[in-house]
Amino acid sequence: MCRPCAASLTGTRFGADIFGNPIQTSSGSQRAIFDAYAIHAELEAETLRVEAAVRTQWYRLYVLEKQIEIALANQELLQSLIDVAKAKAWPVVGGMTVELLTLFVVPVVIAAFKEFKMNLGMHDRHWAGKEEA
Repeated sequence: MCRPCAASLTGTRFGADIFGNPIQTSSGSQRAIFDAYAIHAELEAETLRVEAAVRTQWYRLYVLEKQIEIALANQELLQSLIDVAKAKAWPVVGGMTVELLTLFVVPVVIAAFKEFKMNLGMHDRHWAGKEEA
């Protein structure tokens, strides 16, 4: 049932009577317009959800990229520290090797030399006894 003033309306304006039913206009029922607005609102909501999801994933990728950069910088720093530690460790290891060599080998070599001299009958000042006065 068409209302008298509804025939003069043109365009896509919409309205409702007191019972919430769409008003009949010259372009037809406004139910299609309500449906179109509802679909448009759903489209806007879905667009916002997708945009939020994309932004969230881009942010996560950004955070991962920064974490990778920090990890690589830390790795370079640790490698340089290891290089410095190696440079300082080799002289210590070499010095300890020389220390062990002098601690154990040199006295044995000196004792062997003295024994060799004694077996040959050569004189050494260390073999001279002390005379008591």
